[in-house]
Amino acid sequence: MWELDNNGETVVLDETRLMKYLNVPGRTQRYVWSCMYTFNSNCRDFFEEYTSLCNYKYLLDRRWYYYPMHDETPFNICLWKRNATENLGFSFLNTHSPSAVKLTEENIIKEQNLNNHFDAKGNNWEYIHDSEQIIAYHGFKEKEGIDEALNYLLNGYQ
Repeated sequence: MWELDNNGETVVLDETRLMKYLNVPGRTQRYVWSCMYTFNSNCRDFFEEYTSLCNYKYLLDRRWYYYPMHDETPFNICLWKRNATENLGFSFLNTHSPSAVKLTEENIIKEQNLNNHFDAKGNNWEYIHDSEQIIAYHGFKEKEGIDEALNYLLNGYQ
């Protein structure tokens, strides 16, 4: 993310400030979204640290500076701090579109952009890496879209 300061200069808002604050030298894997977790009892320390970062008043008062994505930024930093190298991959589709859900469910799709939803860095946040690996859908905002996608998933392919 970014914002313009009072001089019209771009200020990048990313994970690097929190990494420096917590002495995390670098990424050990790609940046992942934190909407889906797999864990066991060995992960207690990770989740205790992660939730404490999400609730730490000092950082919350400086949220945009330290973690523009309140849940994702500290999640990734905690992973990198522990030298994590594996994740679920792209196991969900980030979409607002019921038609994208239908397309994904009814076809085998690999490495395909959908609907041209690109961020400022050129990444398409509505991208299918492998439709056979998708186990969830994330990102719906409007009730009508949620209802349509859910109806489709519950009632099968029509």
